[in-house]
Amino acid sequence: MRTLMLFINFHLKYIGILLKLTLIALFYCSCNNYPSEVKRVLSAAGENRQELEKVFNTYKKNPGDSLKLKAAFFLVSHMPGKYGYRSSQLQRYKALFKEIEKIEDYKGLMPPLFMGDSYPEVDSLWNNLSESHRLSPNQALPIVNDIQYIDSKYLIENIEYAFKAWELPWAKHLDFEEFCNYILPYRFKDEPLTRWRPYICDYYSKKIDSLAKLGIKNPEKICNFLNRDLSSWWRYSKIISKYPISMEIEDLFSAKMGSCTHHTQLGLYVMRTFGLPVSHEQIPQYGNRSLGHDFNSLLISENKFLDFEIGNLELGSVVEARHKWNFMIPKIYRQTWSYNKSSLFNQTKNKNDIPPYFKNPFIKDVTHKFIKTTDIELQIDKPYQIYEHVYLCVFDNHDWYAVDWAEINKKKNIAVFTNVGLNIIYMPMVYTERKYIPVGDPIKVDL
Repeated sequence: MRTLMLFINFHLKYIGILLKLTLIALFYCSCNNYPSEVKRVLSAAGENRQELEKVFNTYKKNPGDSLKLKAAFFLVSHMPGKYGYRSSQLQRYKALFKEIEKIEDYKGLMPPLFMGDSYPEVDSLWNNLSESHRLSPNQALPIVNDIQYIDSKYLIENIEYAFKAWELPWAKHLDFEEFCNYILPYRFKDEPLTRWRPYICDYYSKKIDSLAKLGIKNPEKICNFLNRDLSSWWRYSKIISKYPISMEIEDLFSAKMGSCTHHTQLGLYVMRTFGLPVSHEQIPQYGNRSLGHDFNSLLISENKFLDFEIGNLELGSVVEARHKWNFMIPKIYRQTWSYNKSSLFNQTKNKNDIPPYFKNPFIKDVTHKFIKTTDIELQIDKPYQIYEHVYLCVFDNHDWYAVDWAEINKKKNIAVFTNVGLNIIYMPMVYTERKYIPVGDPIKVDL
């Protein structure tokens, strides 16, 4: 009997070992079968394919890292179209940002002129640099595509820091999709890649640790704390707004000033570093004046966002302030990491027949989440029915600017624009050979 029990116990252990080995083998096999989107990226990565696969191999080793592997797949599958710039010209600007920092540390900047956006010493430094090196913000810079140059160590570090941020008390409620969209991405726009997460952790970690120890779980409170701190030293500068791309993290902290795009970048960097699900929103063009605006928003509940911006102390007041100033908002778009399959760029074969703003497949219409909107149904006259799309345009005091698009229904000869901002005059137009052609009378959308 004893011999029989020993025999049974031996085989049970043997079967257990076999089961474990089988599960591990199945895990590895399933991982080698990359998602189709990832396979396409790997095929296009050229010699850099091995760097991307190093990331996958790192997280294949431990079945407990399966979620990190999925996160890596998410980043890589949407990597085409992500890029930065690399140029000696940008290094010269870095010297300027350091000079601004030295002035700040030594004596502080002179009070700003012209409604708070012009600092005499900064303007002088910029003009001297531009003249001595013949720098031009409109000068073409060499593009560096992420899929061909990104380093595996950089991606792995980004994933590790993002997952640590997800463990913070005010971030634990986020699901995986929310985490991937609003915390995980490793870049803002077109800046050279830098280790911004560890940089910001070093700068703010003690303050954040103290908040975590207090048991604060409300992301709005953490966002408000960080926004007020950033707003205490960040300033808008009209001349630094000429900097041609997004800034590196050290430049943001050295200059402590820039455009609304730069302060949106700063807000996104800092908030995401500490597990706050933050997005980049953009008003491409106001409906009754020149320019547009960039700002952040915080995910506060399922599909509900609270707008904020560095320099404005009150959360939820960005759009409200524009209404008070009578800056009419026609559309608001979110800059996303994920490729938007319903974007105009994705739906159009001839990319040359798309207005510049809509050549971006990483934008999503979120107008209705921030302002009151309506839909417009437009009858398309026969001469213009040959076109695929029609656009709603606003005037920026100099040119027409497309802010929305709609597909022309060939059977009904109509186009329907959805979620359009109110109290604005729109001009319906088609776009061909880089020119806008009116297709009807202006449309007034009243409150």
